[in-house]
Amino acid sequence: MLLHQDQVVKTGDLVSAGSLKEGQVILNEIPPNGWEYVKIVKTSKCKTGKHGSAKVMLEGRNVVTHANRKIVKTSGENVQVINFVRIAYEVTDALPEDGFIFVRPYGVDTFDVQFDLNRIRTDEDRVEILKRWRDFNTCPIENRKDEILVLKLVFWQDGSVDLDKQ
Repeated sequence: MLLHQDQVVKTGDLVSAGSLKEGQVILNEIPPNGWEYVKIVKTSKCKTGKHGSAKVMLEGRNVVTHANRKIVKTSGENVQVINFVRIAYEVTDALPEDGFIFVRPYGVDTFDVQFDLNRIRTDEDRVEILKRWRDFNTCPIENRKDEILVLKLVFWQDGSVDLDKQ
């Protein structure tokens, strides 16, 4: 089923830092043994010096905390680009007290899957999902602009999920 992280999320390719472009999300290592997702906002390059190799300056934002990051890499250094996946799901039911919603891939006639809201990374996103569900269900059918409630979820490499706000 599409909700299983191995079927949805793939780590990206290793690419040279010199080929990175704005908008890509990279896996940035944090010493001693951590890492973070950083979305590239700006790139700039320096020419090769007398005794060194060309450098690439990357400016970006941590996609979870929105903290600014400045990263310097040699242009030939390999960086892992993350390919995350956005999937639209139709919400068919919710059990807020148990922390679950029931979803099915949007546009696919299949069975419902129980989705644990604890996989959603932020409390803000969990509250937003349940608020949308309550608003959808309390609105009289004749006043609804849509017949179904659709959420777009972003699946990350570590198995966590964000509500896509785009």
